Amino acid sequence: MPSLRWTEAMNLLSPEGRKRQARIAKLEALKKRDRVRVLVSNAFFFLFRDGTVISIHQGDRSFGNPIYTRLRHADTVLRRDPDASLLLQSVLDLIVDQTLQVIEKYGDKINESETKVLLKPNMEVVRSLHILSADLTLRKRTMQPLKSLIYGLRRFDTERTIAACQVAGQPAPAQGYMSPKTKVYLADIGDHLETIMSSLDQFSTMTDNLIDFVFNMNSHTTNDQMKRMTLFMIVFLPITALVNGILCELLRYFTTQANIPID
Repeated sequence: MPSLRWTEAMNLLSPEGRKRQARIAKLEALKKRDRVRVLVSNAFFFLFRDGTVISIHQGDRSFGNPIYTRLRHADTVLRRDPDASLLLQSVLDLIVDQTLQVIEKYGDKINESETKVLLKPNMEVVRSLHILSADLTLRKRTMQPLKSLIYGLRRFDTERTIAACQVAGQPAPAQGYMSPKTKVYLADIGDHLETIMSSLDQFSTMTDNLIDFVFNMNSHTTNDQMKRMTLFMIVFLPITALVNGILCELLRYFTTQANIPID
């Protein structure tokens, strides 16, 4: 059986696949102006029993600059403590900190849209809010695996280590790969992720509420216009009928005086 990636590659090269890619590219171009630019890349980390940590990630070396700086100073926890799991925790914490910066950008974007809605609601703002709402849903789906990873490292590290050793036919260790100190720091990362997920839920609710507010304002404006039209008809329709009647009578009078037959 061909692999899934090979099948996907063949589908992309097919005529339908090329059309699908063209539609996606067109849609991304339409959304580009109203989106928050987020660079998403893959990262892989390996922690070994001998204290070795291997990290592989896309992008340049500047990703790990905060950690390199901490390692150069002798008074930091990473430098004093030989625990390799702390280094892994630091890398994960760096990822979550960068995600917090992204969440702040989304907050600024939504606040800007809210100001526009309160000052002058229009369909252009609805377009921007619709794009933001879809992006927020995507970000929540992106963050959920990281949240599950942090929770698993804290709660099931020992159990998974024992199970893996049993499968490999090796003696089960007394503890897992994460030290007790590292689990304390992982709890802090978990709290940050909870804050991120709560913020994403809050922003998603705000975008939906703002979209509903714009449509409610448009409906209210339409109702006001209909009320004015109704009042205009109530006032001027009887006058129009009266004037038409008077004109018909005057026309009949003058035509009778002139002996002109009226058909």
